[in-house]
Amino acid sequence: MTNSTVANGVVECRRRWSKGFTLLETLVALLVLSVGLLGSLRLALATTRTHQQAGYRLRAATLASDMVERIRLNRAGRDGYTDGPSNNHCYTDTRQGRSCSPAELAAHDLFEWRREIDASLPDGAGIVVSTTRESLPRLLVSVEWRVGKATHRRYLDVAL
Repeated sequence: MTNSTVANGVVECRRRWSKGFTLLETLVALLVLSVGLLGSLRLALATTRTHQQAGYRLRAATLASDMVERIRLNRAGRDGYTDGPSNNHCYTDTRQGRSCSPAELAAHDLFEWRREIDASLPDGAGIVVSTTRESLPRLLVSVEWRVGKATHRRYLDVAL
């Protein structure tokens, strides 16, 4: 099955069937391609997971910052933020709801804040704790959430 030709004193042997891929070479190429595609898929899934976690971290930081701003706007009710939340139907625009005392506004702010946390973070929770550091009264605003078995936290320690 070989053709022999003589050119310049050199014998060339050619196989008729040497062109193209064999079945084994094709299977190896498919295996390499499959491994590459699985690696790409795994990378895409890891990127999606990382993007989602970054979104949760950003949302938690935003929520903690939001609570700090609420506390700064209601300095007279500062101590009420460490108590329990309550839906007092307080609004800054008195045409939409009733005007509240600073303590009632603090309880209402906690109610709305925790409702936002529940709506935007998986197994989310938020708490405001009164602390003292270097003889200064401080508030620790903490937001946490769970993804799978891991618990994540973002917090702000603020002196007001």
